[in-house]
Amino acid sequence: MSLAHNAAPTCHNCSALLPAGAAACGTCGYQTGSAAVSYPPAAGPPVVVVAAKSAGIAVLLTLLWLGAGHLYAGKIGAGIALVVFDFVLFLLALTFVGALVAIPIWIVTFAIAAFLSANAVSDFNRRNGIVVR
Repeated sequence: MSLAHNAAPTCHNCSALLPAGAAACGTCGYQTGSAAVSYPPAAGPPVVVVAAKSAGIAVLLTLLWLGAGHLYAGKIGAGIALVVFDFVLFLLALTFVGALVAIPIWIVTFAIAAFLSANAVSDFNRRNGIVVR
């Protein structure tokens, strides 16, 4: 013989009897059921995750368009200045005489910008505590 036990629900906070389907305890106001909100325990300050950046990608982007490697590394001002400078060199290279001047300037500028963008990526990784081997 089994005894069926139909106990009325009680409040988890004050143990008062709850009416069926109550969203909150009538005695203490504790929210029950689907109205109850649970928060994760506080674990300290939020953690920001930053992905490592590659010096090789920065150099490749610089090869494709001067300044793109700097933009990738987060050096926005230098990146925009180099993008504009590259556009001016491109316009200059549209003429034969301009190409004779613009191409050597672009090669020298690329070498300097590639070196600086690789250093900017290394600085970014070091600032964010990322060790790249």
